[in-house]
Amino acid sequence: MELRQKNAPFCNNKKYPVAGRPLWNRSAPSTRSSSTFSRPLLAAFKYLQIGAPVRGSPEAAVTIVEFSNFECPFCKQAQLTIKQLLEHYDGKVKLVYRDFPLDSIHPQARRAADAARLAHDQGNFWDFHDLLFSEAKMAPEDLRQYASKTGLDTVKFDSCVFNGTHKFTVQRDLDKGPRLGITSTPAFFISGRMISGAQSFEAFARIIYNELAR
Repeated sequence: MELRQKNAPFCNNKKYPVAGRPLWNRSAPSTRSSSTFSRPLLAAFKYLQIGAPVRGSPEAAVTIVEFSNFECPFCKQAQLTIKQLLEHYDGKVKLVYRDFPLDSIHPQARRAADAARLAHDQGNFWDFHDLLFSEAKMAPEDLRQYASKTGLDTVKFDSCVFNGTHKFTVQRDLDKGPRLGITSTPAFFISGRMISGAQSFEAFARIIYNELAR
């Protein structure tokens, strides 16, 4: 089990009830609807969806924003739950992916995040994303192999990796996290309500059910 470094983010596999904290008030659960967001927080949640990879119907009523880390074992564990949710709520739920590489404990995570963003530029983020989590190897030669396997233009891919095309894109995600209360990965927001850690299907489904019932 990986230990949290002092004052640093960490991988999180919490199993106690931390789900459902609203973005407007992270001190306690609330039954207030998303329409009661303050304007800055509502704008911040909507901003998280701009330019990010999306899985599921763009018109889905419920949005899950995931802050994740390709080298985190608990993020990998959460992928099955997310897959089940998207299948179960097909057309009703979409996933928005954001990066939160933890450099202090996962030295290859940022490189993998950069590479995945390059795959997004070429329209194949999710195949690349799935390979990263399934293969769990992230050396430069591995990333280039994944680029080839997923049908990317490897010449363009290599050039962008060398130039650090998405260095600032990933850093912007990383900078947003602490302002939203994120201290570990994975972290999720369901229409603004936070779930921390690799939680169960039921923990997500309770919030999704309430959001769909509004």
